Amino acid sequence: MLTPHQQVYLAQLRKAHASLLTAPDDGLIGIGEGVCTFYDNGATSAEVNDFLLIGAGVAYTVTEFAAMHGAAVAAFCPEYMAQLSSGQ
Repeated sequence: MLTPHQQVYLAQLRKAHASLLTAPDDGLIGIGEGVCTFYDNGATSAEVNDFLLIGAGVAYTVTEFAAMHGAAVAAFCPEYMAQLSSGQ
């Protein structure tokens, strides 16, 4: 059963990118939660982007990664919204 935060995250991604409609929920959620873990460990926004681009390989496009980054912060760790917005 998905949590409300997970449902919001997946809905945001799939609304922005129809190509993610068939992506597995658990894979997308794992990426989103990984974003927050990186922030929790002191990563900058640029370092999180590097994680997304390297860690997920060629499975997704750059624009999909950007959506995952923003949606993850909004749904799972909004305390990093200012950091995301500033690129720090």
